[in-house]
Amino acid sequence: MTLRVAPEDRRVRCHTVTMNRRTAISVLAGAGIASIAVSPVASSDDGSDEADVAFELSDYEIVECGTTCRDATAELANDGDDDASDVTVSVTVSADGTDVWESEEDIGTLEAGDTVTREERVDLGYRDAARVRANDGDVDVTTVVESDEEKAEFENEQNVL
Repeated sequence: MTLRVAPEDRRVRCHTVTMNRRTAISVLAGAGIASIAVSPVASSDDGSDEADVAFELSDYEIVECGTTCRDATAELANDGDDDASDVTVSVTVSADGTDVWESEEDIGTLEAGDTVTREERVDLGYRDAARVRANDGDVDVTTVVESDEEKAEFENEQNVL
């Protein structure tokens, strides 16, 4: 199933989304997801061709920890019926088209129905911090969640000033 997602918040980009029917219903009902691209690659316990893993990412909560430092906290959930194995989360923050910060974290297994909370300290160098300030504090945050069963990409714009 392929959908075109156009969120009400116009700061968030529209994306074409390909996913199974159950995940599509979950995404449409959730409305908090900026965008998602799902590609099933494994079999579920019921013998079907695709696993029922559905990632959902909360909005980032940003707290200032210094002039060039922010603590960012978010929750990642597996709203599907199957466990997600070998989960990795990659985050890229960019300002005015230039990457200013990157991170990758191995989550391991995220069981069906479970949620994990992660906090990252984003401490920029002065040059990158100046780039963010010159962009009025607006940054683009791209979060890619990959597992053996699914891949989801979430993009949103946040102001960090």
